[in-house]
Amino acid sequence: MIKIDRKEHQDLVAVFDKYRQYYEAYGNQTVSEKEDEAIRNQVSELKGKYDYYNTLLSELQRCINDY
Repeated sequence: MIKIDRKEHQDLVAVFDKYRQYYEAYGNQTVSEKEDEAIRNQVSELKGKYDYYNTLLSELQRCINDY
């Protein structure tokens, strides 16, 4: 098991709460294959942006350390 800090725990709880709220509001509905594909594409794009953000953050940290 991997240890997580308090912030990570709070983030996971927040995500779970959002998922629960979504399920309570829309849990009985289904999406079409086209809508599912669009959602998957958007999530993939968001993940790419997040990875790029982390790359920039790491580079900024390196520049700060070098300075």
